[in-house]
Amino acid sequence: MFLSLLLFGASGIVLLSILGFVHMPGAHHGSGHSGSLHTGHGHTSALPHAGHGHAASVPHGGHGHAAPAPHGGHGHAHGPQSHGIKFSKPAGGASGVLKSLLIGFLSPVQIFGFCVGFGFIGVILQPILAGPLLIGLAIIAGLLFDFALLPMIMNLVIGFTRPSEGLEAAVATLATAESGFDAKGQGIISVEIDGARRELLALLPPSELPTARTISKGDKLLILEVDAKRNRCTVSTETVSS
Repeated sequence: MFLSLLLFGASGIVLLSILGFVHMPGAHHGSGHSGSLHTGHGHTSALPHAGHGHAASVPHGGHGHAAPAPHGGHGHAHGPQSHGIKFSKPAGGASGVLKSLLIGFLSPVQIFGFCVGFGFIGVILQPILAGPLLIGLAIIAGLLFDFALLPMIMNLVIGFTRPSEGLEAAVATLATAESGFDAKGQGIISVEIDGARRELLALLPPSELPTARTISKGDKLLILEVDAKRNRCTVSTETVSS
């Protein structure tokens, strides 16, 4: 049983990593706020009372026009329905926290991770332990692996599989002159891209051609623009002081 769970969990994590479906809890980076406020533009369908009035029960309401009113008249509603604003109750208390943890734990990555930790410790300790003690230690190991080790492992995997930024990422960064520049403002520079050093043909802008001969190997130059197809770039001697 333990070996089967170990192989099942490891295979699932590898498969999800390959398919790019890995989604770690707590790794959301966005601007949305769930369960708080949903805004939109709408109009209330009816007003139960006629006349001109303002409802001030909700301080955060929008401004809208009510239509139609059964008794006629003109009204302005300041409330959640005036602009289609809906307030949803956030899940609060211990039950809400428990529900969030349960939903996160039921994600495929978490299930596979728990199986790996549970199965691994079970295989290791099975020759010397048995019964409830073995199961209990395996459960603890599964939880520790799931919420402590697995996030670090997946961050490393994602870091290694992150797509290359390309030569365009070198714009506005400092490069190092690998040779002197000739009178035409041409020379060789090196720059670090994706953790690797690359050498490029560098050109000075026309306004800096008079200073071309003053550039020596090891000087810092600012990359202004790049031409990835020709593997060259335009640089400037006017670097930004760090």
